Amino acid sequence: MAATTASMHLHSLTLHAPTAAVHAVVGNFSGVPKAQDIAIARPTSISIVRVIVSPDDSARLVPLIDVPLFASVRSIAAFRVTGGHKDYIVVGSDAGTITILEYLPEQNRCARVHCETFGRSGVRRIVPGEYLASDPKGRAVMIAALEKQKFVYVLNRDAATHLTISSPLEAHKASTLTLALTGLDVDFDNPVFASLEVDYSAVDKAAAAGNPVPPYVDRFLVYYELDLGLNHVVRKRADPVDPTSHHLIAVPGGSDGPGGVLVCAENWIAYRSPLGPAIELRCPLPRRVNYLEDANRGLVVVASVVHRLKNRFLILVQSDEGDVYRVSLDVDPAAAGPDAPAVVDVRVKYFDTLAIATSLLVLRAGYLVALSEAGTSWVLRIDDLGDADAETPEVSASADGISDEPVYFRPRDLTNLSPVGAVDALHPLACSHFVAAGVIPGEPAPHLYTAVGRGARSTLRAVRPGIEGGELAVTEVPERPTGVWTIKSRVADAYDAYIVASFVQSTVVFAVGETVEEVYDSGLALDVRTLYVHHMGIDDMVQVHPGGVRHIKGASSSSGSTTSSTGTTGTAGGGKLYEWRAPFGRVVTCAAANARQVLLSLQGGELVYFELDMVTGLLNEYPQHHTMSAAVTCLDMGAVPVGRLRARYAAVGCVDATVRVLSLEPTECLEPQAMQALNAVPESLCTVDMLSGGAGGAGANVAVSYLHIGLANGVLIRSVVDPTSGELGDTRLRFLGPRAAKLVRVRAGGANGMLALSTRPWLSYTTLGKQFTQPVQYRGDLSSGSGCLDLAAGFATEAYPEAVVSASGTTIRIWIPDRLGMSATMHPIIGSGSSAAMLQDGENEAAEDAGSAVASLLQHPGLDYSPRALAVHPTSQYVVVAEGDQNVYHAAEAAMHLKAKADEFDDPSIEQYCDEFPAFRYGPMRAGRGKWASQLRVVCPAGVTGPGFSAESVQVLALGPDEVALSMALVPFPPTTAAGGAQPPNGTAATDGNHDPDGMHLVVGTVTGLEYPRTFRAAHLRTYRFVDGGTRLEFLHATDMDAIPRAVAAFHGRVMVGAGRALRIYELGRKRLLRKAEAPNVVPTLVTWLGVQGARVWVADLEQSVCVAMYRPTDQRIVVFADDAVARWVTAAVLLDYDSIAVADKFGTLAVLRVPRALSKEIDDDPTGNRVLYDRPMLNGAPHKLESVCEWFAGDQITNLHVGALTVGGRETIVYSGLSGTVGVMVPLMSKDDVDFFAALEVAMRGEASAAGLVGRDHLKFRGMFKPVKGVTDGDLCEQFLSLSSDAKQDIANELDRPVQEIVKRIEDLRARSAF
Repeated sequence: MAATTASMHLHSLTLHAPTAAVHAVVGNFSGVPKAQDIAIARPTSISIVRVIVSPDDSARLVPLIDVPLFASVRSIAAFRVTGGHKDYIVVGSDAGTITILEYLPEQNRCARVHCETFGRSGVRRIVPGEYLASDPKGRAVMIAALEKQKFVYVLNRDAATHLTISSPLEAHKASTLTLALTGLDVDFDNPVFASLEVDYSAVDKAAAAGNPVPPYVDRFLVYYELDLGLNHVVRKRADPVDPTSHHLIAVPGGSDGPGGVLVCAENWIAYRSPLGPAIELRCPLPRRVNYLEDANRGLVVVASVVHRLKNRFLILVQSDEGDVYRVSLDVDPAAAGPDAPAVVDVRVKYFDTLAIATSLLVLRAGYLVALSEAGTSWVLRIDDLGDADAETPEVSASADGISDEPVYFRPRDLTNLSPVGAVDALHPLACSHFVAAGVIPGEPAPHLYTAVGRGARSTLRAVRPGIEGGELAVTEVPERPTGVWTIKSRVADAYDAYIVASFVQSTVVFAVGETVEEVYDSGLALDVRTLYVHHMGIDDMVQVHPGGVRHIKGASSSSGSTTSSTGTTGTAGGGKLYEWRAPFGRVVTCAAANARQVLLSLQGGELVYFELDMVTGLLNEYPQHHTMSAAVTCLDMGAVPVGRLRARYAAVGCVDATVRVLSLEPTECLEPQAMQALNAVPESLCTVDMLSGGAGGAGANVAVSYLHIGLANGVLIRSVVDPTSGELGDTRLRFLGPRAAKLVRVRAGGANGMLALSTRPWLSYTTLGKQFTQPVQYRGDLSSGSGCLDLAAGFATEAYPEAVVSASGTTIRIWIPDRLGMSATMHPIIGSGSSAAMLQDGENEAAEDAGSAVASLLQHPGLDYSPRALAVHPTSQYVVVAEGDQNVYHAAEAAMHLKAKADEFDDPSIEQYCDEFPAFRYGPMRAGRGKWASQLRVVCPAGVTGPGFSAESVQVLALGPDEVALSMALVPFPPTTAAGGAQPPNGTAATDGNHDPDGMHLVVGTVTGLEYPRTFRAAHLRTYRFVDGGTRLEFLHATDMDAIPRAVAAFHGRVMVGAGRALRIYELGRKRLLRKAEAPNVVPTLVTWLGVQGARVWVADLEQSVCVAMYRPTDQRIVVFADDAVARWVTAAVLLDYDSIAVADKFGTLAVLRVPRALSKEIDDDPTGNRVLYDRPMLNGAPHKLESVCEWFAGDQITNLHVGALTVGGRETIVYSGLSGTVGVMVPLMSKDDVDFFAALEVAMRGEASAAGLVGRDHLKFRGMFKPVKGVTDGDLCEQFLSLSSDAKQDIANELDRPVQEIVKRIEDLRARSAF
């Protein structure tokens, strides 16, 4: 990616939105009766989704709307005003405001009802927003800060039933930290909020006086009461609680329960009530059996959910080990009084075990949604509440002899819950690798390899552009079809009745019912090749074949004797037959039809038009034929509009690379109305009335007639057909692939869409108020081996109304487009499979197919530990993953400890603990500080060894006890050194045929016994050689290090290592790496990344940004000559060109830095290289400073940066991935006109409150969170223009002095050319 100009301007686009969830709430936000929606707070946006259950009992989360807030979301809550029918969303963010949002499904947008400012912007401990709690009756909401400040807002409705909010009522208390907040259910008494607080005033006084600081600070459960009559907040009382208390759960009150609050502390759950004296009922949390546990480690509650049932309520809590408990309260009405609670006992029982969640949600339909803290989230059906489970012990607060001794249970497989749906996620995204187009066979588009997850639930995923295609059914046919169609029995039917497949000399008809079976009495001619089939009239069918047209009248009626229009007679199973024969010596070449019209072309370009007579129900031939100037290649006409008798226009494609629009009106039938010249012969045409998108206002989401043209060179052209004149306008182009594009009409997202078939399928549709044209990642094992679909047709059934039937080779498949609106899909690179067997016998074992995503909950996701680094062999494309986890036992060490426990207790079954409770399902056994487990894994991704081959883990190499891999790099040592300089440890060299021909080696930096901050027992550089064509690793030797090798990079046939603060250069030796050069104290803290560009070395420091050094080969010296003037905690970096680098820091800022041009030229022109030795240091650093070209806040911690083209033949871009699952791209704008246009559009969009200021956060301050924005336009904000109402679009267009269509076209074209 060359930066040839003095300045650079980037355009940011999000390819995959973050998947991490801050919090989630359940409510009826759409206002639809009995509907339940889920509002999920993401780091910078809010998503509203709904659980949809399919007929096969599988469930999925369907997005209703995704609202970017351009602010950091801190908290979210839901409330419903008394007497209301829908819920509102209240948001706490870094804007210093409290915002109430209302979801308007009819306008497809979230409207801001209120936005009240109470403090400064930014995430500050003293500014409220970290905690939100609402009164269960919807009368008030409290928002609190981490320290001191709390505000209460009174909610009500005015005479016009509009929601009103009061001025803030203060409930501040100095020297107080807030740890939890909830709203208590007190029925219709004055609202009460419970807060868990720490008063640190005594600690401050002790520290100021020089006295010892107490190890524990008292914590209090504080009740705040809002007096609605006096409009005042009172700090009612403060009860001391356990000093380890950390979580509050409000208990249903009024007619639903006893009220009060559950206080969760380490190892305990206690019930408290605001009534009467401060008495608590304490119940211990059961602990799972763990023979190697640390008895001093407390059990912490991380998530909880309360759900009201008909005559009871359900409380579920989850611990930090993933175990879910059910909490029950025994109520004695006789014990209740005005000053005494009715609860007499608290009981806790083990329920099931799930991955640790940030939010647990229970729906009325009986489903539990668990939004995982890391990785895939789950939808589970609640099969049982555990009442009949007598085998699992239940702990009671009233039991005799309760002590501080823990109560143990044995976890088990899911019993009360059944997984019915999975939501794939990309968080936490630790590392990624960019794969260019064409590198892997069968992969026509660039994609990303990502290492996702934490611990044994981690996996490798490939992020590809587009949406998913889920396969439903597969069947084989004798030969390759030439056409596939679906038709209905009656035009008014909602679902298809037949699938018609045409072959070279025959036609096969399948009837669709409970099963799909071949039939012979449909009335269609089975001994000819079918060119087109369509339903017509009321219950007719029309079939076009090379010899003419067959019209089947009353196809859904009983069979009977038939006649034809040409005088012939026959019998049709479906009804009467009418035949039109083509003129002698002429054949039909193309055809198109709708419910009332038929248009076909004869050999030589002659067009014949038929129209259904509304009186007789027969097809009438238009007497005048029209002859085109060239042979016809394709025809199409749209569906009959509602309220009309016919479609007004037809489109005709000819071999002279033109498309003509002809009128079908009786007064000017087949007369040309418009023509479009093309750069290739049109292969297919498709006219579809699609929704235009937009939100609210007149003209939003209206149907627009689009003519799609598929060319023989793989280009798709979309033009708008003027409904009055038939003129074509607003033309868009997109390259689909080198294969000719075939187009068909389908249904997608509840509206009309278009499916294009090229080297891969593409779907054009409208959803979430936006138009999309995206590739479909159909992952079926296609017999052609190329992943291409040859034919397709829309297919509607009762279970799947938006399915597609397609043909690939001799295979017919039925599949559905899934996850509409997503810009990228995630596919696992490897499936389940244990690495233990590979460690024992060293054999290659294919990873087991995990099947559906639901089944994968109980299967191994692919990795054993958290991913630390990723590398891909450039020739074999095999992936090497460095895995490692802290506080985890090494496999050999765990086995040794378990054997010792088995001998101690004389119980051999203890040795099988790890097999009985695998870490990927139940979590790891925690080992303590300084304990690590790490390994290297070699993976063969799917498709690398050929089409149809699945992925597998080829090799797993375990590291030593407490040793973890921190860095690694592929190093191509010179062939002479690689072949003879080093030998395997056993002294027997591998044969020359097994060596990597490129001399490729893997150098891994490892540390043993690493503890915070940077203490360790030993460090090594482990060197491996690739063998068997780059598919396996062979260990050569380990080189001792006296500093942490946090960065490794190839350096001109050598390896450069960042050892602590120093840089070292090594050559490959026989028994170890040989040090050839060293530069001490290159950076002030720790080298974390290295980039090599010729003789220049770019070095990233942990805290102090990057510096540029020059290597002098004459005296083996490394001299730093430039660095950054701004301190940055660098997390990722990538070289853009010889003088430029893109860096990202842990706070989410992405910057582009550059060596000043004059300095770069001066250093390169110095023949001696002595110029950099005698410059005077500047600002306690290097002699020269780097220029800051671009600065931009991404809203996520960026973990990886890459440079590559995301589209075939497109420009190079900066691709970044973030910890929360974000994947984005920075597109360089190459012309001043583009820079001026998008800069002006961004300024105009900042004034739209519905787009940029929904929570009151200033967009410019948000994108300049830590550094002012420089040289970057926010493409996400610009793309919000597409979701505006028509009036808002026109206002902005007038401001920019440009038509709306031009603005939309430039926004869409930029993404289509540079991203996905």
